[in-house]
Amino acid sequence: MLLWKIYVCISIVCAIGLKLMGLTTYNAIAHTFTVVSTAGFSPHNESIGYYKDWGNGWLIELWLGLFMILCSINFVLWAVILRKRWQRLRNEEEGKLFVLICIVAMLVLTLGLAGSHYDGFFASLRHCFFTLASLASTTGYATVDYSQWPVFAIVLIAVMMCIGGCSGSTAGGMKVSRFIVFLKTARLEIVKAFRPNQVFRMHVNGNAMGDAERAQTVGFVALYAFIIMVSCFLVALLESVNGIDFVTVFGSVLATFTNTGPGFGEVGPSGNFAHLLPVTKVFLSLLMILGRLELYAVLVLFMPSLWRRY
Repeated sequence: MLLWKIYVCISIVCAIGLKLMGLTTYNAIAHTFTVVSTAGFSPHNESIGYYKDWGNGWLIELWLGLFMILCSINFVLWAVILRKRWQRLRNEEEGKLFVLICIVAMLVLTLGLAGSHYDGFFASLRHCFFTLASLASTTGYATVDYSQWPVFAIVLIAVMMCIGGCSGSTAGGMKVSRFIVFLKTARLEIVKAFRPNQVFRMHVNGNAMGDAERAQTVGFVALYAFIIMVSCFLVALLESVNGIDFVTVFGSVLATFTNTGPGFGEVGPSGNFAHLLPVTKVFLSLLMILGRLELYAVLVLFMPSLWRRY
């Protein structure tokens, strides 16, 4: 019930803020529902770009960007703050790392695009902040066509889409907690290579991680990457008659599997999936379900041993 109350209160604050900024009641509520759930749909074809020429367009983008980031952090963390469990907050690694990654990526993009694509630092900061908040949270709102950005920006965006938000949030992607475990496991194995007799203890968010949990996480990351590779091949094969390019193939798979929405190339923020074959759309729809249900819940249905047991 506390989580429900937190979710409702965040939604009310977001909607009131949008209403005060000049949005109609309908648009304020509609955008609130899709930003708090990190779903990303907008009543306008231009998405949030519809408001970019408003006098307070930058403020609307800032407001939505902040809520996209807030709703990509574990909702249990907000309950921890309300209950004043400061020790748990101090041990929090996932939320802190997510915010840090967003800030670093935003500054790298801002400095890389200032002058070359946008006139001045603050114009670049505005577009990079909103785009990073939207794609890192897998919300999928758009104000600019980021597919026209340099290759380094596209690669950085793709990495952010893969990592996604935090566990226990409404965001999609692999989740930051698994990324932390993966990095710590990699470091542990490297140290073991020259200190094989040392005893290690791994903690994430203050909780001890055993060998079984580490193996499960590494297996999940490997399976996640494997599914992306196989899916890219299948989409390229299905769309070979249309001469689809690699950027569009990779973008369509990443956008659906991570539940982000817009991808790269022809399925970027200025395009859509309408031109793809019906069979490709069905396959990408299955990827959306697979990505949302955390892989194992869906893949277990295809195990013959499960059919014989139940």
